[in-house]
Amino acid sequence: ELTRLDRFRQHPDKERHVLAHSLKRAVLSQYLSSATHELSFSQSDYGKPFCVHPDSPFFNLSHSGDWVVLAVSAESEVGVDVEFERAIDADSIVKRVSSAREIAVYQRSECPQNCFLCLWTQKEAISKACGQGISVGLSSIPCSGEVGFHSSSFMGVSYASYTYLFFEGGVLSYASVAHESPKIERVTHISGGGISSSLVDSVFAL
Repeated sequence: ELTRLDRFRQHPDKERHVLAHSLKRAVLSQYLSSATHELSFSQSDYGKPFCVHPDSPFFNLSHSGDWVVLAVSAESEVGVDVEFERAIDADSIVKRVSSAREIAVYQRSECPQNCFLCLWTQKEAISKACGQGISVGLSSIPCSGEVGFHSSSFMGVSYASYTYLFFEGGVLSYASVAHESPKIERVTHISGGGISSSLVDSVFAL
């Protein structure tokens, strides 16, 4: 983590990296009753991080803009992705990563930018939940491109994805094989003694 931190040139990037991995350690330490500095991590053959503790829950991290998001499940692999608007060629990207049906959904959308963010985060979340990342080919992952619940079958596995719209303009997607909606909390403080958080309904809209 420190080696990766040294690679960032911009202070905001360094700050997000520190926050993301501090949150990861603070939350997982509560599941494992271990000190944050005692946790060790490795990566799968496809580069997905995991905690080497035998009783560790599954987790996944994502960050964009001022937000860091951590998904945790004691039952199954999870994937999460958060994205805010950036100066990119969404039309070109959609054509590269989407099916013909998804391209049509995007082109008919009343808000193409939000539709693009939904498609992108849904594909990222499912690709991360399956453990193989973008190597699976994002165009092969069926997605709705819409806010709300979406069930899809990918590589013979049924995934449930939940896509939320930030009132600040971003999109968050969560995916797992457990077809239960996630409980969402906003972390308000991280300290050596753990984390303080509150359940939130007002941050996101389905």
